[in-house]
Amino acid sequence: MNRTESAQKLQKIIAQVENQDASFHAVCAVLVQVLSRVLATETTVWATAISLAHKEKLDGMCREVRELIDVLAPFIPGGPHMPVRPAVENSWWYSLSEATHVVEESAEQLSAVVAKQEKRANLRNMAARVVSLLRDHYNILMAESQLWLDDFSNQDGFSDK
Repeated sequence: MNRTESAQKLQKIIAQVENQDASFHAVCAVLVQVLSRVLATETTVWATAISLAHKEKLDGMCREVRELIDVLAPFIPGGPHMPVRPAVENSWWYSLSEATHVVEESAEQLSAVVAKQEKRANLRNMAARVVSLLRDHYNILMAESQLWLDDFSNQDGFSDK
């Protein structure tokens, strides 16, 4: 199976970690916990997608997150804990809004983890790789929201034209 580019980059960073000690395992656990929460919200958006193109985009995003979790999980003593279950939601707009919020919040939280690590340290690079992916996902979700809002305002006569 071909891994996504993000998973491959994360694997390379992990391979460079010299001391896989308690700090390394703790960072892996935090990353998996955050990624599991993101995966749950993105899965909910996927389940409520209103177009095939959107569903396919979300499928790829969920795959990226699952692969990062798969790369990190073996380094968590005792394995990852109970996965976060996707919410039961019927509203695409609500699930998109919730996912956007969760992804943004998660990126901000992990940015704090990155900031506390020594510059050029592999633990910092691991967390930074995940933050980069989360920011990409946030931008995609925001763009989708903006497209929907633009379409909605143009259809309902709210445009400035």
